[in-house]
Amino acid sequence: RRDPNALLGPDVHFQHGFGLSADEVAILAETGTTVTHGPGVVVGALRGRCPVPEMLDAGVRVAITSDGCAPMSSFDLFTAMRQAQTLTQLQQRDVYALPPGKLLEMVTIDAAAALGWDDEIGSLEAGKAADVIVVDSRQAHLQPLHMPVQALVYKASGSDVTTTIVGGRVLLRDGRLT
Repeated sequence: RRDPNALLGPDVHFQHGFGLSADEVAILAETGTTVTHGPGVVVGALRGRCPVPEMLDAGVRVAITSDGCAPMSSFDLFTAMRQAQTLTQLQQRDVYALPPGKLLEMVTIDAAAALGWDDEIGSLEAGKAADVIVVDSRQAHLQPLHMPVQALVYKASGSDVTTTIVGGRVLLRDGRLT
């Protein structure tokens, strides 16, 4: 049974996570607290790194978010995925850290779980809201499209999204708001 006075727990998401110690990562894992990592926040990175691989290894769910309100960031989650991967790979000196499939999970099902909505959104499953984006993969910068997940993570941007459907309702069609 969870202590109602506790500051951390499964219903809490801890933002950014820069400068966390190994002990603090263990506390996050023990309490089931999710971390929402906004890699575009350069100021936070100056205070220490966000230990994403260590958190994942400890069992902490980490979602990638955008910090579009920050002056040096945007709301483009494709950019945020690349920033998270680049920061982690440079810090770890490991070009294999945070593979593309995991990055995609971190902006979909892991982000939904951070909000406590993973039973309603975050993956395409029967009974969940039909939240879908369509990316125009015919764009020259997305070619050749031999590996679609890698193309989305490494090459796509928000401007490549032509259609957005939320809860079965089309909000963006042919690149235009409906």
